[in-house]
Amino acid sequence: MAYSSKAILDWFHRTLGVDHQPNPDEVNTECPKCGEKKLYFNIKKQIGKCHKASCVWHAKVFLKDLIEVVGFAPHQGGEWEPKVEEKAPITVTLPGYPVLIWAQNQLMTSNEAALKYLRGRGLDDKLILNWKITCDGERIYVPIFHAGVLVNFNSRILPGFDLGDGGRKKYLYCKGVSTGKYILGWEECRDWTDLAIVENTFVSLAYRYRMHCSTTFGSNVSDAQAKLIAESSVRRVAILWDENAWAGADRAIKKLQAFGVKAAYWKILGQPDDYPIEWVEAKWKLVMAAAEDGVAFIDFREECAKIREKQSSW
Repeated sequence: MAYSSKAILDWFHRTLGVDHQPNPDEVNTECPKCGEKKLYFNIKKQIGKCHKASCVWHAKVFLKDLIEVVGFAPHQGGEWEPKVEEKAPITVTLPGYPVLIWAQNQLMTSNEAALKYLRGRGLDDKLILNWKITCDGERIYVPIFHAGVLVNFNSRILPGFDLGDGGRKKYLYCKGVSTGKYILGWEECRDWTDLAIVENTFVSLAYRYRMHCSTTFGSNVSDAQAKLIAESSVRRVAILWDENAWAGADRAIKKLQAFGVKAAYWKILGQPDDYPIEWVEAKWKLVMAAAEDGVAFIDFREECAKIREKQSSW
């Protein structure tokens, strides 16, 4: 009887067990003859060998030999049900203290350096206050809420702190928690008709109310994020990612289009915040128009080069 690779893999899980898979077509398991975990079997070719030199199966072993030892074939004995590890839910806690608070009829800050940095990135005091951005003295934290629940945060180390030899990372999320299902500030975004997406959380906040901007936390749009957008009021998406993220942007607009959302992206040099916000806003409108017209992307790299040349001469 012929068996599929899937049936044989399932059979190994139910019988001899699978220690690991060096590749999708091969399993490593305990050898029934010598008892060592040195039996490697190619489930596609249906042949293997034990890597213990003294084992009788050192030369080769066929599926029929294994069936004879186990006592039943892959089509017998039911189906393997993989054990699902139950992971305790991670409770996300926002570190630090609010960068801005309203107290004694005035705005007060817990960290002048953090406030200066955020203002320098184009975030106004109202946004810093309302978004509950915090700082622990070393990092700035932007909370990520979904349906009113804190599901993650994105943090950036403050300028002046040495990253060291890889010991510190510039950007960090809460350990063990994914952002792949979320869009920053989605409860507000979902009522917009147009949505701009950038890679960087802080850039998205600086652009948020000038061009209805948010972030998917990198240069990717997951299926879950695309579904959120498709089920919202958003009808057009402009992807304003950094230089060299075009392959990801192309995949993202195709995914959004498959969900019935019009989308387009740009090609630039560097990243959005390398350019005046007025320039970015003007280009955002052109990318939105391209999305409406079914154009995949607009190339602004030549214009970017001229801006850079002009900036370098200042």
